[in-house]
Amino acid sequence: MPVSLSLDAWLDRLSQRGGEPGGGAASGVMLAIGAALLHMVAAYTPEDERAGEAGRRAVELRARAVQAAEDDGVRSAALGAALAAEPSPERDERIATTGTAGAESSAVLVAIGVALAAE
Repeated sequence: MPVSLSLDAWLDRLSQRGGEPGGGAASGVMLAIGAALLHMVAAYTPEDERAGEAGRRAVELRARAVQAAEDDGVRSAALGAALAAEPSPERDERIATTGTAGAESSAVLVAIGVALAAE
């Protein structure tokens, strides 16, 4: 679920204990910024076909990075809630499930980073 916050408000939330948003979401935002910068540079060389292709890929990577950041924020919040619950077998299962989802989210972010670095 996308959430719209000012950059300052988002950074304030990032700086707080609790992991919502967490480091993965911050990584996704940084990847989106990198993709936007690549697109900007490509726009300065409109006559270069390779730059145009890279710019088009950067737009796609930026969208993927934003979505991954949002997804990671949701998963981080779920893990935080699981960790905060009272000890029980259900808590342990929730931690395992949400921790695995968080790891999958990290893998998506890494794949986006690799694709962006290749540009």
